[in-house]
Parts: sequence; structure tokens; C-alpha cells
Amino acid sequence: MARVVPWADFVPLIAPCYPESKSDRPLFPVMTVLHNQFIYFDF
Repeated sequence: MARVVPWADFVPLIAPCYPESKSDRPLFPVMTVLHNQFIYFDF
């Protein structure tokens, strides 16, 4: 999947829209969320 999807190009596009944490609990990194979404859509 790393050969097909240009991850480095997607992260700067998604990062400005990614929510900020409003609690003490940290959010998942943008890259992790992207990987999960692409895997979800692939299956």
C-alpha cells in the first residue's frame, strides 16, 4: 500500500482540517488515521 498511496502528499492536505485535542487525552497522529481510513475503504 505504501507504493500505491503517496502518504507524504496526503498529510499536509489533511493536517489543517484535523481536530485539535480539547482534553488531556492525545489524538491519534494524522498518519495513523489516514492508514486506517484507507484500509477501511480498501476492504
